[in-house]
Amino acid sequence: MLVLTDHKAKKNEKNKMEGMTSINTPVLSNEFCQSMSKTDAICKSCYARVIANRFPNTERAYQVNADLLTDPNYTPEFINRSVVRIHAAGELIDNVHFQNIIKLANFNPATRFVLWTKRVAIVNAVLAVEDK
Repeated sequence: MLVLTDHKAKKNEKNKMEGMTSINTPVLSNEFCQSMSKTDAICKSCYARVIANRFPNTERAYQVNADLLTDPNYTPEFINRSVVRIHAAGELIDNVHFQNIIKLANFNPATRFVLWTKRVAIVNAVLAVEDK
């Protein structure tokens, strides 16, 4: 079962993700994230990497999502949320990962899924096949 992160603000604080749900994957074991953290890209100061180092259990929970979403035999599950952000932490791992996000979205037509990614080549490769 996917690990969902329901974002809540700490007492007397604001959180831009307040009320949102996200499905995250680990940044420390993601080769793309690690290589990008060594560049001048925004990834150099990635807050998800800081949190992963500070709270290792978070990274372990996100690994559950990575294992499920990179499994070619993934079976999507029902998600009872109106909006789900893919990767408040993490990044696409491979083509199978993105294919399974599409499966998940198609299985949950009442949920709006949003994805920000730097891995445009993965998106384009998968969509080129999906369109055929």
